[in-house]
Amino acid sequence: MAHRALLALLAAAGLAGPVPGEALCPAEAPVLEPAGGLAPLTRLRDAFAQRAARAGAPLRAVPALREATGPRLLAWNAATGEVEVPRWEELPEAERSLLARMAGSPARAPGLFAWLYRWFYLPRALSEALLAGRGGLALPDARLADDLGVAFLAAEPMGPERLARLRALVDEALGRLATELGDPAAAARRDELGRLREALARRGERSFEALLALRAAPPGAGGP
Repeated sequence: MAHRALLALLAAAGLAGPVPGEALCPAEAPVLEPAGGLAPLTRLRDAFAQRAARAGAPLRAVPALREATGPRLLAWNAATGEVEVPRWEELPEAERSLLARMAGSPARAPGLFAWLYRWFYLPRALSEALLAGRGGLALPDARLADDLGVAFLAAEPMGPERLARLRALVDEALGRLATELGDPAAAARRDELGRLREALARRGERSFEALLALRAAPPGAGGP
C-alpha cells in the first residue's frame, strides 16, 4: 500500500509513470481488440456515413443500430432500415459451439465473435444499405459491399493493424473448419470466411472512394 501511494505521489508530480492498474488514455495505450458496447459501433457508423457523404454517395438515411440476434449475424434489415447487431449472450448453443471450434477453444470464441460480428461486418452492413436501390453495379453487390467495408476500415485508426489481426484469425478458423466435412453450418461459415479472406487480400487495390465510383449511374441519370 505504501509503495503504491508513493508511486501515485510521484506520478502526480510528473516523476513517474502511471500507477499500476491505472487506465491510460487511448493515445497512450491504443487497443487492438474491438471495444464492447454500442458506443464504439455508433462512432464507426457515423464515420462511415460522413465519409460516404464526402465521397458524394450519402446514405439515404443513416441506419439505427439495434441489438438483435437473428439468423444472419450483423446485417442490414431492409424492412426496418436498421442494422441488427448480435449479442453473444443471445446466440444459440449450436452457434456458440461452431464459433468455439473456429476459435480453437470456448474461451476464445467470444473474442472471435467480437472481431467478426461486433466490428468487421458493421461497415459491410452499412455498405449494403448504401448500395440498395442505386441501380446496377459494376461489381456484384456482395463483392462490392465486402470491398467497401474493408477499404473503409483500412483508413480508420489502427485499421491496418486490426485487419492484419483479423486476417490471421480468419486463416486459423478456416484451417480448423477444413476438416469438418458434411456439416452444413460449418460449410456455410467456410464460404463466408473464404469470401472475407478474398476481400482482405484485395485490400489496397482501390480506395473507399474509388470503389464507390464503380457504382453504375442510377436509371435516368445524365451523362454519356
